Amino acid sequence: LACNNCREGYYSLEGGACAPCSPGDVLPFILTGIFATVVVIFLFSSVNADLNQQSLSIVTVAAIFSQMVMAIQALGSIRQLSINWVGPVRHLIDLTRLFTFDFDIIRISCLAGQDSPTVKFVCQLLAFPMGSCLILVAWGITWLWGRKASLDSVFNLNGLLIFALFITLALAVLRPFQHQQSSTPDAMA
Repeated sequence: LACNNCREGYYSLEGGACAPCSPGDVLPFILTGIFATVVVIFLFSSVNADLNQQSLSIVTVAAIFSQMVMAIQALGSIRQLSINWVGPVRHLIDLTRLFTFDFDIIRISCLAGQDSPTVKFVCQLLAFPMGSCLILVAWGITWLWGRKASLDSVFNLNGLLIFALFITLALAVLRPFQHQQSSTPDAMA
C-alpha cells in the first residue's frame, strides 16, 4: 500500500511515478482473466480424471508444477524485503508480482478509475473468492455440457486453490500492517 495516490485516470509505476491510462491498459486485465479461466478449466478437467488411470509422468508434472508455484510464492515474499537486488535476480523476483497479487502489474487503477490503496487491498482480498466463483462457473459449464462432475471435485479444486495460494493470501492480509521507514524523520509511512 502507498502513502500517495496517482490522480484519477493515472496508474502508478515503479519508484512512485504516475503514467496516464490509455484504452489499451485494460488488456493486461483481460489477458489475466483469460489465462485464469484456461488454468481453471485445465485444473477442473484434471480433477475429474481418474487418478488410477493417469500415467506416472502426468502425476510427476503436476507435482513439479505445484512445487514451482510454492517457489514462486516464496520468491514473492522475499520481494517484500527492503533489499536492493541487482541484475537478473531483481528481474526474476519482479516476475512474481502477479502471483503475490500485486495488481499494479495489470494496471488495476485504470480499470477501477482511481489509484486507491483501499481498492487495491479489496481486489487482493477478493482474488480468492473470485477464483472460487470461477471454479463454480467452470463446474456449471461442464454440467451443461453433460459431463457430470461431482460436487466433491469442486471442493477438491477449491482446496487446491487455497493450498496453492496460502502464502500469497497471508501476505495480502498482513501487508497493511507492514511498517516502512519514512524518508522524513518526523513522519510515519
